[in-house]
Amino acid sequence: AGSHQRQPRFACLVRGYDRATIGWRPGNGRKLRLKTFEHDVAKLPVDLFISALGLYRCFINGVRVGSDLLTPGWTNYDDRLAYQRYDVSNLLKPGPNRIEIWLADGWYRSPLMWGAKAIPNCWGDRIGAIADLIGADGTVLSTDTTWRSGVLPILQSGIYFGEVYDARQENYAETHGTEKLPFDRALLVAHETAAAGVAAACSGRKLDRRWRQDGL
Repeated sequence: AGSHQRQPRFACLVRGYDRATIGWRPGNGRKLRLKTFEHDVAKLPVDLFISALGLYRCFINGVRVGSDLLTPGWTNYDDRLAYQRYDVSNLLKPGPNRIEIWLADGWYRSPLMWGAKAIPNCWGDRIGAIADLIGADGTVLSTDTTWRSGVLPILQSGIYFGEVYDARQENYAETHGTEKLPFDRALLVAHETAAAGVAAACSGRKLDRRWRQDGL
């Protein structure tokens, strides 16, 4: 749903978000953030500015926003955090709309290194999302503590762990509220590199395991 490489039109977003970073309230271990909102489709275009402590995947009215993977990307969270920008005009409809942000630990909270030397919670023990929907007339929607949270079919995930997915729990139920997390918005920077994506599949090839003088 658009590219994250466009430059922001709004000076306030160049300086940083004026919105809350929201996490889930204790008791909700599966990380879904969601909000239903009204929108007048005559007020287009609409851009989504979004980032997270952890990894995120966003959906509007059930349609995934963009095709990037592992967003917002690897970083030193003490120094900077990239945000992405997407044109989501074609995902909105007249009347009620629903936005969902799925969160995962990513590099922010996954155990880094392996075995007995694994380092959990390298940059923090609470993951969260921050987002603005910006239209021609200003802000349409922002993350705040009115958002709800709930369960996901992803029961566990991690950078080295992989993922446990339970398709029996694809109901995305609202079970909890959200709360504001402490966050320095001055760390936010526009995405500066190409997006991560799925590599093209390669055909299989039988390898000759005998050592050859040319090393191939």
